[in-house]
Amino acid sequence: MLPKDLIKRTRLRSICGEMHSGFGAMRSALQGDFPNFKVWKRAQADIDRITTIWRECLDLYGGPFLLDERSMADAMYAPVVTRFIT
Repeated sequence: MLPKDLIKRTRLRSICGEMHSGFGAMRSALQGDFPNFKVWKRAQADIDRITTIWRECLDLYGGPFLLDERSMADAMYAPVVTRFIT
């Protein structure tokens, strides 16, 4: 699940580290399925950062996964998708 390419591996470590240690406001705000829930300002900043990470990776590597091929980064960000859709 680690890319062989050193540049991709470096990017993976960076975005996985950010996922591991950050986005506390988003984690607190988006805990489950709450219809009509208003997202907190701090949580929105986390959401914006996550979508920026995704967009940058997909634009840079062409998808369909964050780093072109399936990696630990996809596994670490997969739970965020469920937070976004519920």
